[in-house]
Amino acid sequence: PTVVFGTDGTVSGTGGCNNFSGGATVGDGTIKIDPLASTRKACESPEGVMAMESALLMALESAATYAISADKLELRTAANAIAVSLTKG
Repeated sequence: PTVVFGTDGTVSGTGGCNNFSGGATVGDGTIKIDPLASTRKACESPEGVMAMESALLMALESAATYAISADKLELRTAANAIAVSLTKG
């Protein structure tokens, strides 16, 4: 999967099969990702990719805060649980 945060308030990427995009509002340590739109391809391989994509989109949309450390971005929910951990590659 890839996730790209644009300087224009957008977020986009791919979950391994489908592309997604949406809006993102970023503040001082806070983030709100709007409901994400996704293409609707059905992929059978690698096994589990569709479930992984669905989980990724839900996790991104659940993010409330973020922290950046070196090449790592960590998104957390309002309850402070890790939603997504991304490494710049």
